[in-house]
Amino acid sequence: MDLGEILQKYIIVIVMVLLLAFNIFRKSRRGQQKTPLGAVGGLLVEIDYNQKLLATFSYHRQIKKFETGGWERNKEKLDFLPQGLLTILADTFRLAADFNEKIDMAMKYKSDSYLASIDVRKMQPLLDKSRQRLEEWLQANRQNPEYSPKRRGLFG
Repeated sequence: MDLGEILQKYIIVIVMVLLLAFNIFRKSRRGQQKTPLGAVGGLLVEIDYNQKLLATFSYHRQIKKFETGGWERNKEKLDFLPQGLLTILADTFRLAADFNEKIDMAMKYKSDSYLASIDVRKMQPLLDKSRQRLEEWLQANRQNPEYSPKRRGLFG
């Protein structure tokens, strides 16, 4: 066997191991998102990202968009949250989606005027209130077995 054949075999094994590791990681992340605590944690991560984005917001076409994916995926499954909190979250992520549309238009037409119409100050109180209420809910329900992930056995 020459060096080329040995490297080729090892590369195939390495690629297979990486694919297996990626698949396991993806399944565990998806499983966490399916639990109520995981969904709330995901929303907190999005809110944190959006707050950091607001802190560094600039009116240029290279701006990053606000995160709304977790809300879009889970909004129909969050009926365990109090109605007032759901209303705040809906308002927060609706405003983020509106800002994202304006950002898309600015990128599409290469125009900063779309960005100038974004009043990011409106979003800060909503993000702050969303974060506070989600953290309070999480603190109150962290030990609640109804919202905790189900323990899985060795084969299931």
